[in-house]
Parts: sequence; structure tokens; C-alpha cells
Amino acid sequence: MTGKYSIRDLEKLSGIKAHTIRIWELRYGLLTPSRTDTNIRHYSNDDLRKLLNVSSLINKGMKISNISKLSSKQIQEEISVDQNVESPIENFLPTAQNALMFALFEFDEEIFNKAFSLAVLKLGFVEALYKVLYPLLNKIGFLWNSGEIFPAQEHFITNLVKQKIFSATDSLLLNTDKKDTFILFLPEGELHEIGLLLTNYLLRSMGKHTIFLGQGVPLDNVIATYKATNAKNLLLFIITPSNQKEITTYLQKLSVGCNNAIIYISGNNNLLDKIKLASNFVRLKSPEDLKLIK
Repeated sequence: MTGKYSIRDLEKLSGIKAHTIRIWELRYGLLTPSRTDTNIRHYSNDDLRKLLNVSSLINKGMKISNISKLSSKQIQEEISVDQNVESPIENFLPTAQNALMFALFEFDEEIFNKAFSLAVLKLGFVEALYKVLYPLLNKIGFLWNSGEIFPAQEHFITNLVKQKIFSATDSLLLNTDKKDTFILFLPEGELHEIGLLLTNYLLRSMGKHTIFLGQGVPLDNVIATYKATNAKNLLLFIITPSNQKEITTYLQKLSVGCNNAIIYISGNNNLLDKIKLASNFVRLKSPEDLKLIK
């Protein structure tokens, strides 16, 4: 896992424009990418780490001309996330996101806890989910799909995220009014449940009663739970790339089996865009769409 990022990958992960990265390379020698026989740049994990750190310092107000003169150790000494709580939101967000990414690469729980706690202090827990954690998860998904992080790194950071969500969810009062119940689940074969956990927290924070079934739930179990509880709403994620025909058949059976429920569905937009959903489905294309649930 030595890293093999294109300059566009670095732009996506760091938020720094590719054009700016090129200028910094030429003018300051900031990064030293390897090149293919056809002169295409490839960047390493070390390059990405450095760029994330530089981005954080830029957001603190330092000039690139000064940052470029610092050693790696000096750059690390300059980074102190807790100094950014009073900074403007447009500077704070990328700094917090970069700190969480750095925690991923370094297996550093202290950095993660400090960065996320600061985000909650500045934004509140719900906005920290929307504006800090969701972007982090998107970047982790990109790294995972490109093979640039290994399972232990993904497990490390997702378990830290789960701890935060579990703790926050436990702090909420449970709504015992079941007239507007949501059943939350992932179908069989779907194992990445952070999005579902976040949604469970958000729905409970909105005063909704939820039944959280978790990952890998057989279809007949979902339908049985729906009939046993008379729930008015179901919510699921389809994330893993799958056979479109199989997913379509699955969703048709779910629609028929839970015909009087509103079924909210989110996840892999590229896949779901290709599927014609029954009339009792509602697409949630982004986390913000949850705010539209009444």
C-alpha cells in the first residue's frame, strides 16, 4: 500500500486544486511524485499525508512560501487542531476533515477524538455528522475502492466513528410513540452500516421511533418485522455494486411485501439511478434529504 494517486486523486482527497498542486511542486518543490514512462505523475501516501498537513496550515492562515521552508517535523509541530475552533467555518471544515484523514493513516485515536470533539463543539453533533463525518466516509470509500487503504485502516476508523454514534444515540430519549415507526436495515450482502447508524441517530434526534435491525437482514425477516409492528416506514441502504436485475427483483419483492409502507432508500446513486422504483419508494440522494422527512 505505497500509494499511487493521480493529481486528480489528490485534489479530490485534499480539496486543493490540481493546478495549485502543480504550481507548488514547480515553485517550492513541495511534493516529489514519481513519473511513468509517459511522464504522468504518481503520488505516494507520504505525498498525500504531507498535502493534507499543508492544507491544514493554509487554512490556519499560513502562507505556502513559509510552509515550504518547514521540515516534516516542523510542519507536524505547527498543526494543532484545537487552535481552529474560532476560525471561519470555511477554514475550519477542511482542517477538521484533514485531521480525521490523518488519523486514518496514522492509526491515531487521539487525533481523531480531538478533531471530532472540536467539530461537535463548533457545529453541534448533527452538523458535525453532515459536514465532517460524511465527507470523511466518502473519502474513505474512494480510498477503499482504489485499493489505497487496507482493511485494518478502514476497520480502525469506522469503529471509532461507530463509538461516537453509539454514544450519541444512547444519550437520546427513546420515543415510545410507535405510530410513526421506522424499520432500518441493510439487505443480505450489505455490511457497511455506518450510514444506517447515522440515519438511526438522526431519525431519533427528530423524535422518530426506530427499530434498528442492522446489516445482512434476510428479506423474509424484514417483511415479518413490518407485519408484526405495523410500521409505516422502512429505510435501507444499497451500497455494494450488485447485479442490477437482482437488485430490481429484490426491491420489487420488498415493495409488495411491505405494500402499505413508505420505503426510503439511499446508497449507491449510480446503481439506483438505473432502477425503476415502485411508487411506495422515496429516494434519499444525500444526507440532507433526511431533513425532508416529516
